[in-house]
Amino acid sequence: LTLMNLRTLENLNFINVEIGYHSGFRLSPDKRKIVFPEIWDDEKNLWITQVWDLETEKLLYILDFSSDVTKVDFSPNGKYFISADKDGYIRIHDLETGNTVKQMDFTAQVEDVDFVSTDTFIAGYYQGQVRLWSLNTEEVVGSFEGNTDWGNVVSISPNQKLIAAKQDNSTVRVWEIETGSLISTINCPDKKAMDSMLFAKDSKAVLVECGNSLDTHSVTAWDLESQK
Repeated sequence: LTLMNLRTLENLNFINVEIGYHSGFRLSPDKRKIVFPEIWDDEKNLWITQVWDLETEKLLYILDFSSDVTKVDFSPNGKYFISADKDGYIRIHDLETGNTVKQMDFTAQVEDVDFVSTDTFIAGYYQGQVRLWSLNTEEVVGSFEGNTDWGNVVSISPNQKLIAAKQDNSTVRVWEIETGSLISTINCPDKKAMDSMLFAKDSKAVLVECGNSLDTHSVTAWDLESQK
């Protein structure tokens, strides 16, 4: 993995992950560490997560998992990261040491997790549910209704006030986090698959990428205020 300066195209860092399959990475908020959440280790015959220091380009630690990690996200203060795996566990890790400081056992597979604050996180379940959880009480403090299909990817708006959830039925729904009210439903044209979604920086629009594997993909900006 090579990180580059987009303005100068100068190579900044080089990380060599010498293990088989891995799917993506996440940068810490201070851009000093990088997490590879889902790596298959042939020698151990299990899934691992690697955390690297970008300044020294050295591996800091490895975490072992019995199933692949579906998502990681960093706490707003940059001290922790959260992981969700297909066995139904959500863990909070100390970013400096990798130690697990909290573990929650879910009865259903969690596809996606995102911190809302240092004390709360959003979980998107494989069966379609979206829930807001408190880390302090380990209880649900908010539910977002309307999703009925399987597969859930969630995204938090930059202003931390909205949540969007994408499913495999070509639909994105957007809710207010504080009230749980559904404020928008976005569909891909011609029932094409929705590959990705992203809030605009001002949190007033959602960008969605639509297309099937053999088709030309298109990106549409959906204005949340005008619903167009």
